Amino acid sequence: MLNELLQSLSEFQIYLSVIYICILLINFYLFISTTFSFYKTQKIGFLFYSLSHIFTALWIIAVYLVVIIANTTVLNNTLLTKISFMASALSIYFLALYLITEFALFKPFVHRILVSIFSIFALINVYISLAPGLVVVEYFAELHRAEYGPYRNLFAILLVFSWIIPLIAMFIYYPKSRGIQRFQLKFLIPSLFVTILFLFGTNLLLPTIIGSSNVSALGPIFISIYFAALFYSSFNYRLINVPRIIRGLGNITLKIAYVLAIYFFLDSIENSSFSIAFLVVIGAISSTVLKIIDRYTIEIDDSQQAYAQLEILLNTISKELNLIKLCSEIEDLSRSIFRGHTTSIIVMNSKSRTILYKSKNLRGLFVVNKLFHQWAKSDEHRVLTIEEVELVLQDPDFENLVLYKELHKFMTRNDIGLIAPLDKKVIINGVFMVSRKKEGIFSMSEIKFAESIANNCSVAISRAMLYKETRDFASFLEDTVSQRTIQLQQANAQLETLVTELKTVDQAKSEFISIASHQLRTPISIIRGYISMLLDGDFGPVPDEQKMMLGKAQQSVKQLINIVEDILNASRIEQGRLVITPEAFNVAELVKTVTSELKQKATKKGLSLDYISEISNVQIEGDRNKLLEVFMNIIDNGINYTKQGGIYINVEETKDKVLTSIKDSGIGIPKESQDKIFKRFSRLDNAKKVRPDGTGIGLYIAKTIVESHGGKIWFESKENIGTTFFIELPKLFPKELLPDEEDKKMAATQLESLTTISKT
Repeated sequence: MLNELLQSLSEFQIYLSVIYICILLINFYLFISTTFSFYKTQKIGFLFYSLSHIFTALWIIAVYLVVIIANTTVLNNTLLTKISFMASALSIYFLALYLITEFALFKPFVHRILVSIFSIFALINVYISLAPGLVVVEYFAELHRAEYGPYRNLFAILLVFSWIIPLIAMFIYYPKSRGIQRFQLKFLIPSLFVTILFLFGTNLLLPTIIGSSNVSALGPIFISIYFAALFYSSFNYRLINVPRIIRGLGNITLKIAYVLAIYFFLDSIENSSFSIAFLVVIGAISSTVLKIIDRYTIEIDDSQQAYAQLEILLNTISKELNLIKLCSEIEDLSRSIFRGHTTSIIVMNSKSRTILYKSKNLRGLFVVNKLFHQWAKSDEHRVLTIEEVELVLQDPDFENLVLYKELHKFMTRNDIGLIAPLDKKVIINGVFMVSRKKEGIFSMSEIKFAESIANNCSVAISRAMLYKETRDFASFLEDTVSQRTIQLQQANAQLETLVTELKTVDQAKSEFISIASHQLRTPISIIRGYISMLLDGDFGPVPDEQKMMLGKAQQSVKQLINIVEDILNASRIEQGRLVITPEAFNVAELVKTVTSELKQKATKKGLSLDYISEISNVQIEGDRNKLLEVFMNIIDNGINYTKQGGIYINVEETKDKVLTSIKDSGIGIPKESQDKIFKRFSRLDNAKKVRPDGTGIGLYIAKTIVESHGGKIWFESKENIGTTFFIELPKLFPKELLPDEEDKKMAATQLESLTTISKT
């Protein structure tokens, strides 16, 4: 049947059929893009636009079946003609509703009235289009014309009226329009006006004047003017968010339509000399035409080169830690992505809001502080173009109108067309800016490139800022320690006469160390790392005598790290930053491991340290590393405060709990001091005599860790006889104590910090 249909068509009809298919494909691409934009934005205007494309496609198909192949099918041409009238009317009505919704400054109640009026017009035209004998009486295929009914003029009047209102509204609104909409209207108003003139001429006036409906076949061709305006505004002025795959398909379709138009025109020319001249002209301009199609669809060449330059930028900034040099490189390399533009950066301290770096010649930076404050309160940190800012300024009820007025003044004053926050969903530390376009506005792909540059540069800048802060703090700490050392030396020189003042200074020193311990971890870890590198021979061979000295230094650093870690753990607990990461493990095996590690220390003191339980396998859920710290702390205390005898560890198991007892024969805890034993920095007098260098926070940390597992810790003690500590833990970690997402993020951040320090 398809072969018979093709054979019955003339060469002209075949060419026209191919052109119709190309126009339908373009309409289909626009429909998909509009539907995609509606899904993303939920704007009712895009819904009207999608419906307009649906009925445009139905109108094109109906016209094609009636006019092109009317004599070759047994289709009901009269019905198809009625459907074409109905579809064209609905297409125009929905397009008019879209234009009124998006590009007219009607008040809400006026807008609702117009929607109601257009809906009534649409229903009237649908009815009179499909009803027998009202608009179309009958279509005569052999005469290539339709006999029209008495309501055809009413049909035309309603359509003309429906177009007059949005076109006049858009024309009036154009001088007041700003930003993106001004660029969009610049192309939509004339192209739509010309398209409508041609459509009314080919579909309403000419069929009546010349007595043939064949000219209606030109209607879908003339609508390509409208499609061209849509494509241009969508790709160059962001009218519709066109997905990349649709851009590619539209690019191919436009090129096919261009080639077919050339072929059709040549085939219709009988003068061979003119054909040759036409081919020469086409050959000269084809390269330019194809480049224009690429530019306003997929932008192949620019995008590929921009991606290559973006990769160079990312590789370069990933290696730079100097903040000033890093920002300068970002500015230089980003100019190769935004050709013909000036790029600039402002970097700020998000806490103090002080400017750490700014490009030269920028003026009026106070507004950037306000913009930072606004972004900090909002979850939406999107790229802003000057056209979007101008569009916001038209809304007098906008919440941050004053800020956007100042921002517009700042962007205009500094010739900035685009501003993107340096944001990686963690912290905003600056803005990336691109100068204005001389003509047109930034495309969606250019905005995406700016956003990608800003996000990746934010990470590099954050790293450089952290490096700078670390260096500054190390210098500050060194100066502070030096100053305090001098003060202590002066105080010692006056020891005999200034005992009272010395105690005050000594107390201040203790408070300083407690506070400074939070900041000592990084430099101590760096020292430990460099000592390890020296011992491993990373900087060359080390003599044995020096290696022995370095080993002693390493042991001292480890001891200092343990003290600082205890203080930091206590600080974390006070600040609510202790994160428990539960896992399944053998608690009996853990206790035996701790016992074996401390066995040598107990033996050196002449003490026995025994695991007396017969249980060897008890599975529980908990943070293995933190519970290891608990058992290590209590057993180590037993060894430290026991002069003779021994320490005995026993593990008992019930249905849902595990009880561990640690019994020593040490100095015991005086009854009057037992209520202080688990308090932070609490040290008893008898303990100070045995071990003066203790911190007094080990049991405080142990109690907090055990309770964080839903367990209990207590003791029984008699002075000079001994102490037994009891640790009771549930086998299953309580669900209500499981860490939430914020705790997990904190744990990951702490782990990353520890890893970075150890590598350093």
